[in-house]
Amino acid sequence: MAESTTSLGDTIIEPKVIEKLAATAVRSVPGTVETEAKLGGIAGRSFPRFHVQVDNTHCLASVDAFLAVSWPSPTTHVAATVRQAIADALAVYAGFETSRINVEIGQARPGRRVHSTDLRRPAFYAARPRYRELNAWSPQVRQQHALARPAVPQPGPLRPVTVRPAAALKEITTLPPQPLRPITVTRLFAPGGDAS
Repeated sequence: MAESTTSLGDTIIEPKVIEKLAATAVRSVPGTVETEAKLGGIAGRSFPRFHVQVDNTHCLASVDAFLAVSWPSPTTHVAATVRQAIADALAVYAGFETSRINVEIGQARPGRRVHSTDLRRPAFYAARPRYRELNAWSPQVRQQHALARPAVPQPGPLRPVTVRPAAALKEITTLPPQPLRPITVTRLFAPGGDAS
């Protein structure tokens, strides 16, 4: 059994973590069902439930699992599959061995029929991740090429701008003012009117 103590420190795994892993493993097994306490009346209990004891020094755990199963189902086969699924989950994801895994079927609920053939394949696939080692190569840095200066054509000689001289303005001739002619007003008399 592997020790959880190293030269760098101790690894402590709480029982609640083991319970979470066990619950995940149980849910993966066909024929197991989850029930809430309120569905069982006043004395009802929820399923699944777990009682876990953990020995972090020796990476060892013991699990008591209380389950509800669907009916009809091969309950003995379901319990054996649950036991194996919990052992696989704790070994792979916590590095723990199990001293015992007790499975108690506390309730059977009508549901989909489960056959033994449904339990042939492992219920909980706890395969370790596969990886491929890669050889790390030192990065090769290319030498930076000297920046080429853009070729700018030499400015050509400026062409002189020829400005034509302004045309001479024509003189405007104004006629001399003419003398005003006097206006003569003649008084008119109406017929039969007063001449005074």
